[in-house]
Amino acid sequence: MNDKSDRLSLQREQEVYAHRVKLLYRGTPLACAASFISIALLTFLNHTVVATGTLALWGGAVAVLTVVRYGLYVAFMRVAPSPDRIRSWANFMIACLFVLGVLWGSSAWLMMPVEPMVHQLYTALAMLGIITGAMSGLYPVMTAFVAFMLPMTLQPIIRLLWIGDGPQLVIAALAIMLVLYMIVFARRNVRVLTDSLTLGYEKEDLVEQLTREVQSSKALNSELERIKGALEKSVNKRTEDLQQEVNDHKSTARKLNTAKEQSDIANRAKSDFLANMSHELRTPLNAIIGFSDSIKHEIYGPLGNEKYKGYIQDIYGSGHHLLELINDILDVSAIEAGKLEIFEEDLDIADVIEATQQLLIGRADSGNIHLTTSTADGLAMLRADRRRLIQ
Repeated sequence: MNDKSDRLSLQREQEVYAHRVKLLYRGTPLACAASFISIALLTFLNHTVVATGTLALWGGAVAVLTVVRYGLYVAFMRVAPSPDRIRSWANFMIACLFVLGVLWGSSAWLMMPVEPMVHQLYTALAMLGIITGAMSGLYPVMTAFVAFMLPMTLQPIIRLLWIGDGPQLVIAALAIMLVLYMIVFARRNVRVLTDSLTLGYEKEDLVEQLTREVQSSKALNSELERIKGALEKSVNKRTEDLQQEVNDHKSTARKLNTAKEQSDIANRAKSDFLANMSHELRTPLNAIIGFSDSIKHEIYGPLGNEKYKGYIQDIYGSGHHLLELINDILDVSAIEAGKLEIFEEDLDIADVIEATQQLLIGRADSGNIHLTTSTADGLAMLRADRRRLIQ
């Protein structure tokens, strides 16, 4: 986290310094125009006290360096260097300004004769104007301002101190105070400019960050809207499915109720039919059972043949069996209605087996099957419903 913060801080410093160097270069055209005017003015004011060749040599040197400075400006604007390569361009301009400061300061030795003093004032005022203009154009890079101002101002101050008269000493003292003030003022302007540029870049970063946050928020809102739409569609689909299921359940319930009602009607019809049929069947069966019982016991006289006794016994047993079948059918109806009753009693197992054999013997004879039974003596009584057990 600290490494990342250091990298961002270094990058911010490079961007601020690059902006200051751009400001330094952007003031070059106006400064070059002022330089040419100052060369012409000083040459005109001092042509009577300075040799023409000397003036031409000095003016030509300053003009050439001014052209070089302008050439640096043109190259800089064409290349538009990146912040990580801006420092070399700043060094080029600082070197050029230092040489220009030396050349401008050398005018003190040429254009400040001991007499007349008026030429000293001309040169001092011209240099004051140049320094003032330089401060407004060079202060974005403090090194460039100092590189130009110190060699330009120190030479006139040394020249005035060299002359040594009272007025010159006063002017030199004022010049020293002016230089110190300009350095302090320029440093304050540099701090203000640096803070302003830093705040500007931080503002741009904040705006960029806020823009990203807004875009991210919009993207998130869009995604949420998409998810919301998908959920609403899913919920609506599920609601429709549930509604369809509810409708299907209701339809099934109606069909089941209808089937139950029809089943109840069928069961009632069956019960009524069985009740009627059982009544119709029991009446002749009771007669058959009753008459066969009378014949079996020879109440009205002997049968005369032993085979008839066997037949009557079979008729009697079959009648009872048929009656029990009818009762079984009624029992099934009772079971379906949940109303079957069990009549328990103590039964002899041998009697139950014999009764069961009597029921099966007729069908066994028809199939040429001989049935035999065998039971042990002394068996315990069995408690059960006789008719259900025989069934």
